[in-house]
Amino acid sequence: MRHQAFGSKTAAAAKLSFGALLLGTVMAANAPAAGVVRCGPADPALAGHYYLDGDDVGSELLLRADGRFEYLLAYGASDARAQGCWRRSDRQVVLETARAGESGLRLLKRVSVDGSSSPESLQPVPPTDPDEGAQGDTVVVALGHAPEGASIWVEYADGQRTSLPVDQGGRARFVRTGMPAVRRVGVGSSRPDAPVQWFANEEAGRRLFLIDTDTAVDRRAASAAFRRMELEVMGPGRLSANLGQGVIGRYERR
Repeated sequence: MRHQAFGSKTAAAAKLSFGALLLGTVMAANAPAAGVVRCGPADPALAGHYYLDGDDVGSELLLRADGRFEYLLAYGASDARAQGCWRRSDRQVVLETARAGESGLRLLKRVSVDGSSSPESLQPVPPTDPDEGAQGDTVVVALGHAPEGASIWVEYADGQRTSLPVDQGGRARFVRTGMPAVRRVGVGSSRPDAPVQWFANEEAGRRLFLIDTDTAVDRRAASAAFRRMELEVMGPGRLSANLGQGVIGRYERR
């Protein structure tokens, strides 16, 4: 049977339209790494590389100690893959390719001014919102594809933090007399247990911040073999899962 193991193949400077921004795409030229999935703590006793073998089905499950997982199911001539976060819940291991209320986000350095994906359309994000003028007492943060209940956070260089809900235009506008430099901006979720996702600011004079989804993360989630899978802990180094069509998969750690 064909079985592919893990790792073997591995504005317009004068004015920027927020409407165009929020409908545009995030380009690879923007800041990297912000959209990397960060997972919660996992049970180290369950971490390891698990294998399932059968006459027609082969599968591998890699549970990393940092809470991330990789999954492969090979059936006939097709492969199904997934990656995301895992956690233990009593007698179950729960795999999730996208945690509820969370999406890959990144702070944009450039934006397409005409909504196309051509390199020629990319322009640096202006340091200030042209609609606010240059007085420097206003910080605007725009969030593309804002999830319901999202909030925007700003942390200033003097340590003060403040937050506002996202308005209908996908923006939050912060006004402060004698506005200090912004140390970082963040996106909060409607879930009370969800941490704020922060983005560091490296430009002391910047007053305009554009945050949008990481399209690479979105594509991985859309093509994943599943959104959520639950496996039963059968004993040390042994897991069991319903693989569909009446197939019960039994995984052993090696």
